[in-house]
Amino acid sequence: MLQFINRNFKGIPHVAYTKGCKWTILLFVLSFFIQATSFAQTYLEVYGQNRVQLRTFNFDFFDTKHFRIYHYDKAGRNLARYVAEEAERHIMIIENKIGGQFPTRYEIVVFNNHDEFNQSNIGLNAESQIRQMQAGKINFAGDVLKVYFTGSHADVKNQIREGLARVMVEKMMFGETTREIIKNAISLDLPQWVMDAYIAYKVYDWEPSQEIAWKNIVQENTQLPFNRILEKYPKEAGIAFWKYLYTTFGSSISEDFLWSLKEEKGINAASKVTLAQPIVNVYKNILTFYNEVYAKDALNQQQLDSNLKKFDLELKN
Repeated sequence: MLQFINRNFKGIPHVAYTKGCKWTILLFVLSFFIQATSFAQTYLEVYGQNRVQLRTFNFDFFDTKHFRIYHYDKAGRNLARYVAEEAERHIMIIENKIGGQFPTRYEIVVFNNHDEFNQSNIGLNAESQIRQMQAGKINFAGDVLKVYFTGSHADVKNQIREGLARVMVEKMMFGETTREIIKNAISLDLPQWVMDAYIAYKVYDWEPSQEIAWKNIVQENTQLPFNRILEKYPKEAGIAFWKYLYTTFGSSISEDFLWSLKEEKGINAASKVTLAQPIVNVYKNILTFYNEVYAKDALNQQQLDSNLKKFDLELKN
């Protein structure tokens, strides 16, 4: 049973820091950028608090075992209770899936709809960076998990599950402190789809809808190499990538591949170390794997159809 401790908070919850601290963080980021000579086209975007706000959010909050939940309005409080219950319920599930431990205390901000979520400046500071590189970008959850209502409680639950998983993976991959996160983000040559797809695969596994979507993509893009398919369908292809790794190499090697992404500073180097082959070969083998699976499925379906007995049905007037 959840215990709610009510507090009132006027304004926008965020980590307070001085103007001088902002410049210190910015200079720290730029110094790492200058030193990263091997990534000439890498750059770090610092997003300021520049979203247009059409309303003022007067937040209340309550505490649960692991979370401080911010909300506003009566409708927001009811939604916040649902978020709190689902977040507490899914912590152990996500920990078992990811294989780590969730932080002892974390903040969740609940918005009543997507428009108001877009107006919020929460998290738009130098401590929640977006690292953009030639290969892609990674959005950091930072210190606050934001959830908004879309009209579907099931969708809110999915936001919570994915958010909890992202927080855990982010902490394990990039570190606990802002300094560690920024340093690792600049130096890590990692496309965005790698982490997004890993989180989706661990949270949802290989769902039937995902399998159907990926099968259609493979059959409709027979002339494209896997890296091009990744560009067009990063979500579906990314999840298929992790499904292939876990199926072919097993859980242990697949997890080693994930952690070596941090140590080896790139997907190709990590592939050579843990999979004993460059990533381009892995990409080729992925398409071969799925094409063989779908060809076998088609053959089995043909045999099933040929074994069906034909019969005439006589209809009486």
